[in-house]
Amino acid sequence: MVVGLLMASVFCLELFLLHSHSTDHVGLEEHYHWLLQLIVFALWQEIYSLEA
Repeated sequence: MVVGLLMASVFCLELFLLHSHSTDHVGLEEHYHWLLQLIVFALWQEIYSLEA
């Protein structure tokens, strides 16, 4: 349940990123993009650790 909510949150954040996307990834968007990648990686690790 918690993982599903986190995945839904990441999906919503990705939609926001696509909406406010620029081509150069500078400033706030660069930090946001890095944070989003970190969240996705952490969720991916959590999902696969639960399967093991």
